[in-house]
Amino acid sequence: MNNPETSSDSSAPGQPFEAIPAASTVKDLNRRRLLLKGAASTGATVAALQPIGALATFPSGSTVLTCPSSVAGAKETNCTVSGVQSAAHSFASNITKIPAGGKAISYWSATTNGVPNKPWNCSTSTKVSALFPYCNSTYSNKTLLDMLKNYSGTTEAGYICAYLNGTNFYSDPPTNIKCFPYSAAQVQAYWNDTKKRASALALFQRISTQTT
Repeated sequence: MNNPETSSDSSAPGQPFEAIPAASTVKDLNRRRLLLKGAASTGATVAALQPIGALATFPSGSTVLTCPSSVAGAKETNCTVSGVQSAAHSFASNITKIPAGGKAISYWSATTNGVPNKPWNCSTSTKVSALFPYCNSTYSNKTLLDMLKNYSGTTEAGYICAYLNGTNFYSDPPTNIKCFPYSAAQVQAYWNDTKKRASALALFQRISTQTT
């Protein structure tokens, strides 16, 4: 004798009866039933039913930095080493987006009578190895200014530029003026992480384009 209370098509107690779906929606309904199973005691299941774009981890009113795309018509991306490949188009409307930026090597290396035209907030005579240990031995005893002027195409010069940007144009939260994504200390940390050094440099170079 069939017992309707144990039928697999019955709705769980307390839940509204669901009409039998069309064939094209069976898969979706089954997925929803699996998510809802035991949902009363878990917040994670409720989150799983929300659109991915609604799950941004930024607090209400946050400001985030984005990288303008180098390809016409492509999406802007999140301006972090880990998120630079992630499109920055799913934030809530109360999240302020500011294009990230930094000054180029030519900005920092411009001098008058041997003195930088712009404040560095660190000594121009500092040796490269003092900031970036285990750098190429060819450059370890050269000064920061010498590197920017005469070896601008090197990894070391790229990191010096990023360091100066971090010293002068990093802010938490960022602003339209201070919109470099990492502090000087964080730039040094990326140098010391040999697995991330190259990808971080690529990001620094992508956004450090301002010459004035």
